[in-house]
Amino acid sequence: MSLINLLEDIGEDANLLTRSDAWLEQERKNVASELDERARELEKVLTAQKIKRLLQQRNLVAVQQILRSANGEMKEIIVRLMKLPDAMHLMDQPQVDVLDCINTSSQFMTWDKDGYDIQTSRSLR
Repeated sequence: MSLINLLEDIGEDANLLTRSDAWLEQERKNVASELDERARELEKVLTAQKIKRLLQQRNLVAVQQILRSANGEMKEIIVRLMKLPDAMHLMDQPQVDVLDCINTSSQFMTWDKDGYDIQTSRSLR
């Protein structure tokens, strides 16, 4: 490859040529690390999509549930897999606080966007 072609390839980033070799090497490592992290994130998203397709085929949903201590304080957030009518019943229980209301509303919207028949599922319980 000729120098002219390389200069055309670098284009507007020609200012990189004014950086030291050590800086360029460190930047290469930083960018490579970021790309690795983004690739792992992408793999997780792709896996989540595969799982959701399988859940949808079985009329199952992932339910985010807030576990609370005896005095009502939030202890933990878990994700459970449930049949849609059972999840609807769980989400229709009285809400403890604003966080529960937001969580429930968000899940109903997600299930609706994903194409689940919420009205029919509610009647099946």
